[in-house]
Amino acid sequence: MSQHNNVSSITIDEDRTITIKADTETLAILLASSTVAPLLASPGSWTTTASLGSGLRSTKLPFSRSSIMYSQHRDIGLSIHKDDSKRRPRKKGQTSKQSHPDTSLNESNYLERLGLFDSPLWPTLNEFECPLCLEVVGRLQGILIKACMIHKFCRNCLQQAAINSQWLEVDCPLAKECHSTISDAELKELLSYQPELYQLYLAKKTRHHVENDLTQLQPYVYDWKIITNVVEFVCPVCMETIPPLEGVCAKTCRVHYFCVECMRGAIRSSDEPRLRCPAVKCESYLLDIEVEHLAPEEHARLMALGVEQAIAAAGADACHCRVPDCQGVWFVEGEGEGRFECPVCKKINCLTCDTVHVNWQSCEDYRQQLENEKTREQNARDEVQTKDYIEKMIREGKGMVCPRCHALVDKMSGCDALQCLKCRTDLCWATKGLRWGPKGRGDNSGGCRCRYNGGNLCHPQCQNCH
Repeated sequence: MSQHNNVSSITIDEDRTITIKADTETLAILLASSTVAPLLASPGSWTTTASLGSGLRSTKLPFSRSSIMYSQHRDIGLSIHKDDSKRRPRKKGQTSKQSHPDTSLNESNYLERLGLFDSPLWPTLNEFECPLCLEVVGRLQGILIKACMIHKFCRNCLQQAAINSQWLEVDCPLAKECHSTISDAELKELLSYQPELYQLYLAKKTRHHVENDLTQLQPYVYDWKIITNVVEFVCPVCMETIPPLEGVCAKTCRVHYFCVECMRGAIRSSDEPRLRCPAVKCESYLLDIEVEHLAPEEHARLMALGVEQAIAAAGADACHCRVPDCQGVWFVEGEGEGRFECPVCKKINCLTCDTVHVNWQSCEDYRQQLENEKTREQNARDEVQTKDYIEKMIREGKGMVCPRCHALVDKMSGCDALQCLKCRTDLCWATKGLRWGPKGRGDNSGGCRCRYNGGNLCHPQCQNCH
């Protein structure tokens, strides 16, 4: 639209004739955008006439609701007259009173007089400068925000504000001065002339509802092993758009979010055991559980690096755990009992004994325990050796076990009649059993019974010497 489009005059006469003088484009807008249409739709008979200058060219131009014939580049006069045949007849002798109502339009009454309150958009009455683009906007060509009834803008700037808004509710573009919002009806009418813009707005509205549902998870996200994003964001490292639940943030930070790959890259390239938040000038650190969750293979490296640095810094005050293969290290500060629990294997280390104690026992109790353990171990070894020796003697025929006391009885040479040195029981070497019965010497009811039954020997190898 040309910035020279304007309404030169609008008058309402006594005979209910509305006369509008305007340039052609503004006049077309008045009729097409329901500025005058409500009057034409009211009861009564209306006649419309337009006076055109000589030699003017007429063109038909489509608008959102209707089309009219209008002339380009020249002013025209449009008269709308209503013939109200139902006027009350004047009584006889009654004289008509000449009244001169105020028919002028201004900022405070034009919406009411032109019937614009029910219109989706409120046009501006006078020419003004758009506060955003600083372009001059002609009469009835700007848009007045309904919620505040103060701020007005050109259509293009208001469309851009609606599309570029980060929130579902579109605020007045002068948000610092105004806390009003643009209604859904205004937004729909504002964007409906360009379907692609309205589709963008609907897509943003749908995305907002999805993100709003995810936002309800935020209090619970802080309890997870690692904090993830519940709304879409742009990773400040790779500049990629990261969907919800695909980014990470340090628990000690809760401000700066990064994509998972960029955070893992920061962990891999770190030469310090404690990893700072990758954001510039951020003093927050990633926790061990976060590093382990994101890059388990790097977690062990950073832990070992931290131990090395701590040992180097402590010098002689650093103590290694005495448990074999344990990487635990602690540091001595001041005087104490000299016993410490290893932070890795949880064993009790004693600096005095330079060894590992059981529980928190004293050094004396620990030494006594060691002696007792040595004795038990020696006795066990002796018992095993004795058992092996007895089995070997029996296997080689050089010994026998006393049936009464189970002591080892051996014979190098001599008579087969033996006596156990421990329990004094008479034994038979040939049968490797008892010589006599339960009643003792001379009782042949048991034992080997040598020569008792028909003079037979008790065993083929018996030497008949008993």
